[in-house]
Amino acid sequence: MGIGSPSAVGNNKSAFIDIARRLLILQTSTGRLRAIDLNNLGAGPVTLRTAGSLPPDNQSRWHLYPADGCWYTYVGNGGNSIHKIQPPAGNPLVETWNVSTVQIGGATLASQPADAIASGAVHNTRFFYVKPLGYFAWIAGERNQVAIVKP
Repeated sequence: MGIGSPSAVGNNKSAFIDIARRLLILQTSTGRLRAIDLNNLGAGPVTLRTAGSLPPDNQSRWHLYPADGCWYTYVGNGGNSIHKIQPPAGNPLVETWNVSTVQIGGATLASQPADAIASGAVHNTRFFYVKPLGYFAWIAGERNQVAIVKP
C-alpha cells in the first residue's frame, strides 16, 4: 500500500487518527485530505471531498475537540483565527468534510517568535488539546504566556 507520496495530490505531511470513524487522515502538501479506512486497509487511501481551504503550511497537527466532534489547529502566525475541520454526519469517505476558520475571543494570540522558527522549532508542536481543562493551549514561546483557547 503506497501512501508516501501520491503525485496527484502531494506529499503527506500531517496525519491524525479519527477514532470515531476509524480513519487515518492525512493532510497533503496540495491542500487535500486523504483517508485510509482502518477497517479496510486493502482499499488504500481515498481523497476526501472537502469544502473550504486547509491551512497552507501542511504540517498542522489537528486535535479533536470532544465538545463538538470537530478537529482544530493553529498555524502560529498570530491573530485569533484557528482552523477547523467538521466531519460529515454520514459516510466520511464520500460525503463532504467542511474546512473553515473560527474567530476566537480574547487577547490576540502571540505568533511564534522568529528566532524560534530560525532555530528549527515548529508551531505544530505548540497547539494542543488539554483534556483536564476541556480547552486548547497555545505556547508561542519566549516571554509570552500560555494562551488557553476555546473554539
